Amino acid sequence: METRPIQAVARHLIIENPASIIFNRYDGKMEHLDVQLERWAFAQFEKVHHKHLEKLLTKKMKNLLIRSSDIPFWGSLFENVSFDPVSIKSYKDIERLPIVNRQQLRNINVSYRSNMKLSKKTLGGFSGTSGTTGAPIGLYLGKKAEIRSKALLLWVVEKIQREVDAQKSRPLTMLNLGAAIHARLYKHTIFIDNLKLEDKKERFKIIYPLILQKKPEILYAYPSNIKRLIYWLGRDKVAFDFFKAVIYLAEHLNEGEKTFIKEFFHCPLYSFYGTKECSFIAMSCGRYEGFHLLKGWGYLEIVS
Repeated sequence: METRPIQAVARHLIIENPASIIFNRYDGKMEHLDVQLERWAFAQFEKVHHKHLEKLLTKKMKNLLIRSSDIPFWGSLFENVSFDPVSIKSYKDIERLPIVNRQQLRNINVSYRSNMKLSKKTLGGFSGTSGTTGAPIGLYLGKKAEIRSKALLLWVVEKIQREVDAQKSRPLTMLNLGAAIHARLYKHTIFIDNLKLEDKKERFKIIYPLILQKKPEILYAYPSNIKRLIYWLGRDKVAFDFFKAVIYLAEHLNEGEKTFIKEFFHCPLYSFYGTKECSFIAMSCGRYEGFHLLKGWGYLEIVS
């Protein structure tokens, strides 16, 4: 069968969190409760019928676009194509909007394309996209985005825990090797600066004793840091046999590298696709090559 590449855009609805759609509740004052509600909502999306999911996506998109219509750039864009967010009947109505690419947004002042009042209300701080494309975009990220990321990672860890049949009586401990921007997202995390791996004294006096004492079940790192850890473990003749899963992010691994890592640590390998502004978007499939889009998180549109 002949195959051809396709171009697609995943339109992510990043303001409304799943629980805030269901409960219409968010104040940022009880973070633990908000994280648990979001985690519960993500789990429910795995079970929901696609017809009900479409209704939630429509409501989510409608709320986002109505808010966006008050922002100068987006309001002008809607007006130019005669688009009224209030009239939305289906989440597929977003196809009526033209696609705005990253370069276009970079050329527009952030105050002209952002809701400055909402940013102040939600304690949003100025940040930016991860920049892996070489063209980062400045944007405001509020507490709500952090809560969403914490809930998603908690849900993912619990999902992995079920799949690997790890002991369910306590949460899994995670070794975060060098992914500093994610170090505070999961409560049971041990963070180690990957640069310290290169120092023999640090490895034998601090890093190895800490890992052997805590026995983390999950290794969470960029592939380059995983490779460095494997290199030094081999050189130093040190072995860890307690990892239940390895999670890698942001960087690519070929099939040979994936096989090598799984065989070295004797555990499954997971990956995520995500962005700084949207958090995790897709999770690798445990059975086949490719990723599963997280339900309720966005709308995938084939554009050519």
